[in-house]
Amino acid sequence: MEIVIVDFMSEKVTRMNNDNEYNKIPVTYCKHCLYLGNPKTRFLLNQYIDYCPYCNGTDFVKSSIEKWEQKFEETYKQGKFLKLNKTWKRIMEEQ
Repeated sequence: MEIVIVDFMSEKVTRMNNDNEYNKIPVTYCKHCLYLGNPKTRFLLNQYIDYCPYCNGTDFVKSSIEKWEQKFEETYKQGKFLKLNKTWKRIMEEQ
């Protein structure tokens, strides 16, 4: 099975054939709340600004999925995100 990944921050398209390759791709997340998803964009003061739809933060970090998941565990103390059966919205509501 081929997996196609689109990084909206860099507009890069990557094609892969297995899960091991997929986990090697860096993820982009909000530095403040660790939201792992596409940032929203707004036009403000004559420039486009990417921001987090949950905390409105504008700082984003790229790392491996393993490093992100470790930060998630340390911050939210709910175990591994990838094994939870919760949406990000539900996690944020519980805080």
